[in-house]
Amino acid sequence: MNPLTHHDIMQLVGPFTRRGRQVDLASCDRVQRRVAFKPIEHPASMGCPCLRETLALEDSGSGSYRLCRLLMPPAGPAARLEAVGPDPCELLARIVEVPPRRQFRSAGGVFIAVSFRLAPQSTALIFASGAAQVADLIFTVDTSTLARGPASVTLTRPPGDTLRLPPDTLAVLGGRWSRLRDAGEGWAGELWLSGRESRRSLQAEHALASAVLHLSRILEDTPARFHERFVVARWRVFCRRLVPLAACIGLILCAAAVPRLHLPAASGLRMLILNSPPLLMIAFFCLREVPIVEIPPLPRRPVAASWREGPAAPAPTVATSAPTVATSVRV
Repeated sequence: MNPLTHHDIMQLVGPFTRRGRQVDLASCDRVQRRVAFKPIEHPASMGCPCLRETLALEDSGSGSYRLCRLLMPPAGPAARLEAVGPDPCELLARIVEVPPRRQFRSAGGVFIAVSFRLAPQSTALIFASGAAQVADLIFTVDTSTLARGPASVTLTRPPGDTLRLPPDTLAVLGGRWSRLRDAGEGWAGELWLSGRESRRSLQAEHALASAVLHLSRILEDTPARFHERFVVARWRVFCRRLVPLAACIGLILCAAAVPRLHLPAASGLRMLILNSPPLLMIAFFCLREVPIVEIPPLPRRPVAASWREGPAAPAPTVATSAPTVATSVRV
């Protein structure tokens, strides 16, 4: 692709300047065919924080354009809105129709930034990702990786933070949430969504708000209180984790019992048993989570007083000094 010339930029920004948008020549990238505009400020209103809005127009060089609006609050994650089409003027009109406060919502006093894609030739919003800062964690749900698969879930903590979360932190919310896996400076998981794009978007927004409220409440409390509130849900997650092990034990018992059944050669049950491997393979790929054959730990009541690991107490010093004091008293 050829870099944008000054004349090309002036032609592209015409519809934007007529709407009061000013091009930021210093931020434009002519090689990448990207035109940037000067930011504008949106005051706080209706529970939405004040926002700084920046626009960027990308020219693919093939007659298609991508317009991206970035909304940045004073603190916390930003929200994006993208539209793709052949007419920059029409893209701007569709972007402007979506109010900035639509991309920010509050759950438990925590602002959630939601990024969308605009459906072709319409203003229908398609959920792309959502993020919120809960305490020191950055919680993100991203559906842009797969069109029909699960959304990726990440919880990122600051470097050196000693926060510890149990694997069933989000799984207690229901079967759509997977267990959390350790991912270095944080955790990763999945959120299963179903239906068409419009339904998936509604599910993702609702699940994101519910999870943010859930995280903000449990992090304000103690691990023991989390266990007390969700003890039944934690046992459900435990039983869910036992399913692969129970299935393997059942298959072994069935295989051992086949010779004792004396099934005729034309028996339908015999044919089912002989064809069980490919059927099990199909069932394996239809599962929401990759099955792990394990004996999961029991959901016990935590003994830690906080979600963070504190410095070790000087137990040896206290233990050695106590007998000395007791001896001196007896003498």
